[in-house]
Amino acid sequence: MSGKQYIFIHPWLNRDEHWGGLMVSTAAGCDPDCLARLASQAQPEGTPTIGHQLPWFVPLLDPAQSIGGWPLERTVFLLSEPEEAVDQSWLAPVEPIRQAGGKVGLISYPHHALPPPGGKWDYVFVETQHARTTVPVKLMVLATQTTIALGPVRTRQDFDWGLANQCALLSADFIHTRSKEPSKPDMMRAHLLQLLSLITQDADTAAIEDIFRQEPKLSYSLLRLVNSAALGLRTQISSFSQAINLLGRRQLQRWLQLLVYADPGSSGRPNPLLQWAAMRGRLIELAFAHINPPPQLAISADSAFMTGIFSLLDVLLNLSMDEILAQLPVVSPVKLALTERAGPLGDLLCAIENAERHKPETASQILESLGITCDDYVQAQLDALEWSSKVSQQAC
Repeated sequence: MSGKQYIFIHPWLNRDEHWGGLMVSTAAGCDPDCLARLASQAQPEGTPTIGHQLPWFVPLLDPAQSIGGWPLERTVFLLSEPEEAVDQSWLAPVEPIRQAGGKVGLISYPHHALPPPGGKWDYVFVETQHARTTVPVKLMVLATQTTIALGPVRTRQDFDWGLANQCALLSADFIHTRSKEPSKPDMMRAHLLQLLSLITQDADTAAIEDIFRQEPKLSYSLLRLVNSAALGLRTQISSFSQAINLLGRRQLQRWLQLLVYADPGSSGRPNPLLQWAAMRGRLIELAFAHINPPPQLAISADSAFMTGIFSLLDVLLNLSMDEILAQLPVVSPVKLALTERAGPLGDLLCAIENAERHKPETASQILESLGITCDDYVQAQLDALEWSSKVSQQAC
């Protein structure tokens, strides 16, 4: 096990597929001071951010763990139901939290009957397979007493099942999991790959505009993205040429990379994959700046951002990454990261993926080997969550 245990923040989805809560994940032995500093950043102050708007779900790793630094009206403290309990002593932290004005959730043990012991819980987290083998009426009764959270949700079918069976909060594991179904020909996706190829080569504006003329809905999607609140522009952009003039080619290239995830036919529905790709791109870019000592090989912030954005193209297009990169002339550090998880960018991507797969020890080992501190990584996650949330809100 790594000498240091890092803190990871996972967005969970509500029934509308927006982010509905932030789950704190770590292994035993994490830095309590780093956790306390995260708690202070969740407190409301100044301009509201995503961390000040959504509920936090914080595991109680130690009965003596301080809860005072968290905003009690928006924090749910989680206890894990033991496999075997001789008595009810494991429930001891519940009453003090309630008396302090906090909320309590239970991570139910997957082989125990529902509803769980301990009286009324604010939230009960149920493992997906356990929930699917439970009589639906029991879930309905449980939902009248508490809020049900379902996870891990690894398929769209499980997500839809959860919605139909009283679950109000669901994990987002299925978002970054590639479908096993064969991909279908899609002309718009083909045009998007052409577009990506052109922008990675910094092609002439006329060549890029030609793609937009073939797919006019893409122009609308692009304008929604570049006019997002995340840019803070004083002038609304109304054309592709204006976007180039105001943003410059470098910034525009970033928005074109995100555009591939936008669904022009979504009719205002959120696109969790767009939000997740935006979060990965910004997180790798921010975390890369804190690698210590810095990599000897010169790697730009743009390459770091591209690595995160492109890391979900195989999920979006349902093609292997080798097939996709055969059509995209990306620079060597990005290609190594995406195909072999090699190099500093590959290490960062590997750390993110291990955290998403609920392997905090492995993710912590990688981050420690890169010399990134717990505080720096927590701040990078908060900034990436905030930026990607704004992008997604405006894109819808």
